[in-house]
Amino acid sequence: MTVARWIRDVHSLNRRGWELMRDAARADMKAAAIQYGASKILLQRIMRLREQSIETLSKVPVCQFRPVERDEILRYLETKRTIPRTIGARGLASEEREFHLHYWHTMRAQAELDPIEAAMQFAVPVRMMDALVDASIDELETMILGLAPDYHVVDVQSLEAVAMLIEAEANKDEVEHLLLCSTTATPLLRDRQS
Repeated sequence: MTVARWIRDVHSLNRRGWELMRDAARADMKAAAIQYGASKILLQRIMRLREQSIETLSKVPVCQFRPVERDEILRYLETKRTIPRTIGARGLASEEREFHLHYWHTMRAQAELDPIEAAMQFAVPVRMMDALVDASIDELETMILGLAPDYHVVDVQSLEAVAMLIEAEANKDEVEHLLLCSTTATPLLRDRQS
């Protein structure tokens, strides 16, 4: 598998994540809430959004999803030891596997361009970006195929409001402003400490 196959674009990655979450919620609301760290309100709103609205929700310069087991993934990247069982305990559906591959190849591509900006885009410590760039493609592929983390939505409450505004066909500028604020403010400040 070659890295060139993956679209290194955060917008398309976000869209794929929202579509996955919507499908998961339609199949099992409770399981989707746990898997994506999302509220029932957010899941219900996402389920009602049209394709064009999902596209609007995805158009931000940061990733709206982040891996739950960031510390364990970072530990693996820095030590190259066996991937902890807690990460790879769950099997992936084929669509999830595609998102998973897309996620890590996009993150690595962004890290190669600018590790500090990439850390902000993905709400992870800069150390993870450095470890990703230092890992060989084989090591990265081993990690990707060996783990199956859940991804939590960034800032659920703000996204509930954004989804409500999109659904209500509110002013596009207002929606985009709130969307940008919701996905860049709190996670960056919290994770910058790491």
